Amino acid sequence: MYAGVMPARAQEQGGPLSEDQTADLAAYIFNLIPAQSLPILAPPSQSPLGRTAGMAIVAGMAVVVIQGLIIYYRKA
Repeated sequence: MYAGVMPARAQEQGGPLSEDQTADLAAYIFNLIPAQSLPILAPPSQSPLGRTAGMAIVAGMAVVVIQGLIIYYRKA
């Protein structure tokens, strides 16, 4: 049993491992945990209000913000 820290370097880099040993070690590590596919997500559903109502709400909020800025800068 090796008691020290294992230097995982190839012989070209001053380590004790040959090219084959390095490739075998990499293959072993990659195969420890099998690849898992990502779950397929459902496309986003429509909003409860619909596109037209949503755009009307955003436009109304923009008008309120612009009016607030006009009032604020008139006082300044």
